[in-house]
Amino acid sequence: MPRDTDAWSVCMTPVPDQALWGLDIVTEIHQLAAKHNVKVDRLFLEQVRLLNPQTHVPMLPPLPLPPPDWDRTKDNAHTITWNIPFDPEHQYNIKPGFTSSSKSSRLAFTNAHREHAKKARVPKSLSDTRKKVCGQFGKTGAKKKDSNYTLIDTALFPKKKLKINDKFGSLLACLVATMPDELRNEALSTFHRIFGAVLKSTDSSTESGGFQALHCSYYNRFSRQGTNTPGDAHPTSIRREGKAHFHTRTNMPRESREGEEYHNIKVELLQELDRLFKWISQLVESLLPDSFEALEIVADVLPLGEVLPVHPFTGFVINFNVTTLVH
Repeated sequence: MPRDTDAWSVCMTPVPDQALWGLDIVTEIHQLAAKHNVKVDRLFLEQVRLLNPQTHVPMLPPLPLPPPDWDRTKDNAHTITWNIPFDPEHQYNIKPGFTSSSKSSRLAFTNAHREHAKKARVPKSLSDTRKKVCGQFGKTGAKKKDSNYTLIDTALFPKKKLKINDKFGSLLACLVATMPDELRNEALSTFHRIFGAVLKSTDSSTESGGFQALHCSYYNRFSRQGTNTPGDAHPTSIRREGKAHFHTRTNMPRESREGEEYHNIKVELLQELDRLFKWISQLVESLLPDSFEALEIVADVLPLGEVLPVHPFTGFVINFNVTTLVH
């Protein structure tokens, strides 16, 4: 079937040279921002010409946009923020305690830390939790003992969000305890009804690390990466050396194989979990606005203008009875 040229025009039309930002323009932007002691964001780009009428920066070209601040969260009265002494750049915190290429090493490390986690300290209050978490690290920001674990119980901060930053103020973790009980119960009931005996209580210490998963990706990655291909070549004109047979379908985004194979289950999940997916979407947009916007740019530019049911994500994954080795 021939490709619809109108629907694919965005992908097939070359980007004009004047819409590309060279190193000279990027350098000029950052020098101007440094001069005025401001960060490079969308508001700044809109004011560049006011700050420097002789600038060579184009009038708000759509690409490239400043990189999103993945750590920026939108806090409110229901957000609790902790700044703990953990230093992510400390050598002790960077060096893993296992050999990644050795399964036996990863298994030994996993089993040891499972035992440590069983003996985790259980705080009696939220303030006690913070004290114990901070107490796991020394003045240098390194963890005092590998065996130190502290349980963070969301029951201690119901209907709130707990944001944990490292010593530099960068986001380490965000625990959300605001999901309505009816959504949680609805999801669990749906999983039991659809998957039945697949769900079971699992002793992770007796498992080798394997588990079942269902991937429902609406627009999967391109199978061909296009390495070293000419930039002005149409996808259908590209041939691999020595290969005459060519499938144009491998050059277009498509649904994952599992999503097609389990189509009826996928449709039922989307119908039953619609409220849950919408809640997650609204949560991500309100909590991580920059991350949401970056994801939304990708999710909004889809062939035929299709709307994703798990917006702004291009798919979802369900893991059953998860047991993993450290990785």
